[in-house]
Amino acid sequence: MALGLLAAACSEPTIIGSSQDTIDDPGKISDTTPENAEDAGTDSTTSVPASGAATTDRITWAPCKAEPTSENECGELVVPFDYDDTSIGSFTLFLIRRPATDQATKIGSMLVNPGGPGFGGSSVAAEAQYYFSAELLERFDIIGWDPRGTGKSTPAVNCIDEYDEYFGIDSTPETPAEKQAIVDASKKFNDECMKNSGEILPHISTQATARDMDSIRRALGEDKITYFGFSYGSELGATWATMFPDTVRAAVLDGASDPNATSLDQGLAQAKGFEKQLDTFLAACSKRVSCAFHSKGDSAAALDKLLASVDVNPLIVSADRTPVTQGVMYTALAQAMYSDTLWPKLERA
Repeated sequence: MALGLLAAACSEPTIIGSSQDTIDDPGKISDTTPENAEDAGTDSTTSVPASGAATTDRITWAPCKAEPTSENECGELVVPFDYDDTSIGSFTLFLIRRPATDQATKIGSMLVNPGGPGFGGSSVAAEAQYYFSAELLERFDIIGWDPRGTGKSTPAVNCIDEYDEYFGIDSTPETPAEKQAIVDASKKFNDECMKNSGEILPHISTQATARDMDSIRRALGEDKITYFGFSYGSELGATWATMFPDTVRAAVLDGASDPNATSLDQGLAQAKGFEKQLDTFLAACSKRVSCAFHSKGDSAAALDKLLASVDVNPLIVSADRTPVTQGVMYTALAQAMYSDTLWPKLERA
């Protein structure tokens, strides 16, 4: 079980770049009106850079087109590919802001990141009520953004079109052919990344994203800012706090990862965490007849039997969908172990 969960784990170490440890000024950023925001009802915030010099850098906020009646606001911010050479290109970061419910007692803004790396974080702000307490939502504007290269930020990394096929590869190979399939899939993934996104890949790193965080702070016009990061987001937060210590009001690093660990070490640690959570889920499932894995009180045995079965005979869900393989099941199990709020869906699987 742990081997399969290891294959499904998705946390990577920091990419060490050439940036210095502490940054005084992240460089020039531009103001922009987001394409996915309405024109009416906008307001702007002017940044105050770490150096104290006045700039015109800003984020223009507007109602999100996807949810025009929501209190959430969308915005964009242009940041350079390379803060040491701002002439070579730029990313446009997509952001969502959920305003504090009590503006009179608002403390400030709180940046949030769900982890990854490789995932957008704007949805955390859009669905902040599921992540944070009402008390916290009263006192902070929650701001989530899609880090450079991810989500709705542009340009975004594009490696493969069909993820079902990629995750469907047998993650517990028993034959040389199955092992080679993993090697071939990994090579194809890397080759497609370089083919489609080779120009921007050298400019995507934890350090660069940390500098983007300070650009966001400056564009908000706040001297200090609060941060809440989950999983890999804890590593990002630690990197940001190290690079910009004077701008940190407070930071929560939930599920902290070791930035010095190798990919294998991080994967093993994450797989052990998944395994522990899965044991808790199965123990609870064994006590409920309504759980699909109940199996007369032995949910672990039922799950093991199902995994062994799909390893030989993948489940055919429909003619237009990729068969559910053991690899797909391990990925689904791992994702469900991030939060017990996802367990009811897993129980009905």
